[in-house]
Amino acid sequence: MKNLKINAICAATVITLTASTAAWSQAVNPATATFNVNITLAKSCTVVAGPDIALGTQYQGNADVTGNSAFTVTCTKLTPYTIAMTPSNLDTTGAGEMAGTSSPDLVNYNLYQAVASTPWGNSVGTNTVAATGDGSAQTHTVYATVLATEYINEPDTYSDLVTISVAY
Repeated sequence: MKNLKINAICAATVITLTASTAAWSQAVNPATATFNVNITLAKSCTVVAGPDIALGTQYQGNADVTGNSAFTVTCTKLTPYTIAMTPSNLDTTGAGEMAGTSSPDLVNYNLYQAVASTPWGNSVGTNTVAATGDGSAQTHTVYATVLATEYINEPDTYSDLVTISVAY
């Protein structure tokens, strides 16, 4: 008798649940709406300078010396950009002057896009480098050359600060 009561209660519950669900799906006409998820992505670029260009210790009679440094530019996909190099003397052709720590002399150098090739300055369309971003870091290399004729200057350690500019 107890089993019969339990089975009857369970059957009644199942029938009630099934009937309720069926009634809801037939009686309720659900209302719907939609919405968008939006974002605006702006074009952008970042530049990360590489290591300093160290040209070592030079002596009269040595040959011209060239060194290089790789740096990265990361721009959003399909973003065109132009890279300019500006020595501290603001020369537009990439011809810089290194100052000594105590000497009044200046050591001249030139920046290039490849070894002994096109100067790298900041005259757009003349001596800058153009590229297009792909969303990843793109590596570029700048070269600096000091001619042997500069080795006559007063012995000292010479340096200059070059600014990399990326226009996009």
